[in-house]
Amino acid sequence: MSSNAAPDSNPNGTEIPSISSQSQAQENTIDYSDSKSSVRVPASRSKAKQSGPPLEVAKESISKVSSDDAVPVETISSGQDEKFHPNIRTLVAEDTLTKEALVQMPPMKPKKETVLPGYNPKLDEKRPQEMKEYLKTYRILFVIDDSGSMQSHWNETRNALEEISNHALEFYSDALEIRFFNNLLQREGVRGVNEVNSIFNLVRPGGGTPTGHVLEEVLNKQINRLDEAHRSGRYSSERPLDIIVLTDGVPNSNSPPAPVIAAAAARLRNSKHHPNCIGIQFVQIGSDPAAEPTLLSLIDGANNNMVDTISYSFYTREGNGRLTAAVLKRIILGGLHPNLRAYWNQYRQKKHEKTSKVFY
Repeated sequence: MSSNAAPDSNPNGTEIPSISSQSQAQENTIDYSDSKSSVRVPASRSKAKQSGPPLEVAKESISKVSSDDAVPVETISSGQDEKFHPNIRTLVAEDTLTKEALVQMPPMKPKKETVLPGYNPKLDEKRPQEMKEYLKTYRILFVIDDSGSMQSHWNETRNALEEISNHALEFYSDALEIRFFNNLLQREGVRGVNEVNSIFNLVRPGGGTPTGHVLEEVLNKQINRLDEAHRSGRYSSERPLDIIVLTDGVPNSNSPPAPVIAAAAARLRNSKHHPNCIGIQFVQIGSDPAAEPTLLSLIDGANNNMVDTISYSFYTREGNGRLTAAVLKRIILGGLHPNLRAYWNQYRQKKHEKTSKVFY
């Protein structure tokens, strides 16, 4: 798994063209006001952080602050949900909403008139917290940056995929897919570290960072798949897709991802596909200082809350500055449903308005 103060909308109901036609005494607090992050981790939670909660939910939370900084519940929209999530209402009212809490919640169902009937019921359930269940319920596509600058991170990236690929082999899962930014090699049903090694041995980093172009292809393909599943009666068994983009740098200037993702979000909504059927997480490889703000800015695009970003700052303490297999596993299992992230994005943005701090 990262958005506007309220989810995207298409109030006129007009046709949206395809993408190709559009171009804890304190909790953890991330402060990007001076482009450097300071993460304060309470000692009482350090053991729990090491032993189990997904990185997505352990990496940042908002400090409980004075009532003057509290966010009024009525300023947050329930978006497509059939009603305001009652647990979130309580936590906002108490000024204690965190990602830790959200990842443990089942989402609300969307309003019936906003989605096609017969969707996969797993989209309305809590996301799996164990890899076996995750690989049964989700498809996961790793979109890997193979630009020239990734040469120094190639083994790190390869090694990070080892554990999940071995899980796919262990559970005989066809959920894992790999493709690259530049190389045309694509592989579905990846199982085991030997297959991962074989794939990486066939690809040599080189070229630019066409992030937008590759995401345009990936998202068009997935939305077309959803459309076909609905037409053919397979809609209820169509698994949600997590797209994990592993990249070390700023996208090419002629290939920005933000407008592509915005177009996909609009098309999904116009087609009335469930908001939780696609999630995107950008995972920064390496410590390029220019990449972090660029990738973090994607969270707040017009993307219907599909996007989250895991920057280098978030996992530098988890993996000693490297993306390890354990950290990647925690990122995957720590993802948020987009319709839950919609509440979080509004809450943290309103916190920013009150405190001038930037939270992710």
